[in-house]
Amino acid sequence: MVLAMISEEKKSKNDKMLNLNRLDIWLWHSRFSRTRVNSQKICKKGQIRVNGKRVMKAHKLIKKGDIVTLPLGSEIVVLRIISIPEKRLCASSAIKPYELITE
Repeated sequence: MVLAMISEEKKSKNDKMLNLNRLDIWLWHSRFSRTRVNSQKICKKGQIRVNGKRVMKAHKLIKKGDIVTLPLGSEIVVLRIISIPEKRLCASSAIKPYELITE
């Protein structure tokens, strides 16, 4: 019985972690950056905001529904996270983990 409770607790923790990811990894998986190291540098510069708050660390956890604001070339892009990919996506499906918010 105790083992069942422990395994159930681990399962619920894993389910919660599937809905969270580090910002630098999400940027790399979603193809906003060519390398994860580059994603980390962008985060550390403070160029990205999550839900209106400036992010200074690459390990900031993000989840579905968060609003991310980031520079993309000469423009500022505002997007909503709609999924957390488990691995880096191919270029044709990279649009799927977020939706652009137009104002």
